[in-house]
Amino acid sequence: NEGESYGVDQELKRLLARGTRGMDTALVHIFLEEQYHSRILLEACRTCGLEVEFRPPKILSRWFIDAIYHLPDRVRWTLVMCGEVLGTTVFKVLLDNTHLFADEPGVEQRLRSLVEEIWRDEALHVAYLRARLGAASLRFARRMLPLVVESIMRTLPQLRELGCDRRELLARMRGGLEIPPGLDWL
Repeated sequence: NEGESYGVDQELKRLLARGTRGMDTALVHIFLEEQYHSRILLEACRTCGLEVEFRPPKILSRWFIDAIYHLPDRVRWTLVMCGEVLGTTVFKVLLDNTHLFADEPGVEQRLRSLVEEIWRDEALHVAYLRARLGAASLRFARRMLPLVVESIMRTLPQLRELGCDRRELLARMRGGLEIPPGLDWL
């Protein structure tokens, strides 16, 4: 989440520099939700007895995020779409694996609640970006997903320990994102 948090901070600074005229309030809402997700993830860690502190991402990640930030909007939002699809998929896998804490029902329930909240938001972010992007951008995003998955698996090998592996993530994405309960209208 460190990379996403860094990127969201860059986007919020860009929006604030432009002023409120013509501001896409839905986009501002999404960015603020992403910041809130960082807090939720810290709480999930505390629920498991871990104290974690977010740090700025490594220099290569910052360069990549900064490069995306300077791309034309159509390309930039297509890559952001890939990240949101990946995030939605990862959080669904994590949600599916909260049963691993069944020996501690309070921990399991708390993790389920926290992770489900993020999963629902991420699914809504994908819906927003789908509406914002055209057909060509969506086709490009589908082609880019395997590269994005490969990149995240190299950057965060710990995902394997949480039940996410490259094949599992790609298979879930090919099957289509699962829609959270109560969001059937998506």
